Amino acid sequence: MSTSSKPPEPRSGAPAIAIVGTQRDLDDLEPLRSAYQRAGIGEVPVVTAVMPSPPELVEIADHGDAVLLTYPRLRSPNTVIPWPAVVTASGRRVPVGLVPSHRDWIGRFATTAARVHARPGGEQGETSVVLLAQRSRRYVDLAGRIRRLLHEGERSSEWTFWWPGDEIVRDDITRGLAHGLALAIYVGHGRPNGWVGYGGVRRHHLADVIEPTGLIVSLACQTLSRRRTGLSFGEALVAQGTAAATVGAVSVTNHIANARWSLRLADAVLNGASTAGGLVAAAEPDVGVGRCYRLIGDPLAPLLDAPGANAAARALTDDVVYQIEPEEALL
Repeated sequence: MSTSSKPPEPRSGAPAIAIVGTQRDLDDLEPLRSAYQRAGIGEVPVVTAVMPSPPELVEIADHGDAVLLTYPRLRSPNTVIPWPAVVTASGRRVPVGLVPSHRDWIGRFATTAARVHARPGGEQGETSVVLLAQRSRRYVDLAGRIRRLLHEGERSSEWTFWWPGDEIVRDDITRGLAHGLALAIYVGHGRPNGWVGYGGVRRHHLADVIEPTGLIVSLACQTLSRRRTGLSFGEALVAQGTAAATVGAVSVTNHIANARWSLRLADAVLNGASTAGGLVAAAEPDVGVGRCYRLIGDPLAPLLDAPGANAAARALTDDVVYQIEPEEALL
């Protein structure tokens, strides 16, 4: 792998991201790179025409807090890297966000992610979590368990949306996710072209958004698989501007392992994970199911709502939002 220059030493204080790709890719990422600069995020550009190997990525990751890696559009996420986060020689877990290298896709992604970085943070920032579950007892129970953990962690119900498949339909999902909420977590069956729940959710159902979601996590099989599809569901959501980042599986997954990881995600939210990659790095298991997943998009996408997103989504789905009943705690 050849680079334009030797990467600088790791930064102290301000966060930094290594951006790896061709010069054309880095040029197309300009809207996002400008957003990084405005946010005080340092940049470590690595210009290369050759995909870095996993050991080379380990070395690159040692110079930043996240890695953004572009990859040829004909490559599937499964063949690019073997994990969603790299463990450096010093033991740090550094998230790696992947972006398919197609000029239209990169430009749209960069503009989308830049919009998410422009959202108010600090005391003005809001972080809503949407829990989505296929209409099946085990998936609704799992989503309910995540919800209980968030509530028990003193996370207000005002910032946790409950949209299971037995209470809400696909059109509500389409409208509810169109306003730019911070984080959506789906548990259920998945396919390369979308979610099985809600009568089937495909990329076009989530294409028309007013504001992008910060991060969409699909704890399901194959939503980042290229099997019999030109672009997987998780890649498409980023490429078309639905979300700044997505997490999905490149293969079949195990429900019990997914359930364990989902609870780690809840803990990461409660412990203050503030970016898409930070959430993944904090929650990813060291072995097993974590290796089936990849992060697509901006690893530093802030987990923040767009202004007014919480109120708009709640108004659309208020009839399915309810308090935890005492008997639910026994499930």
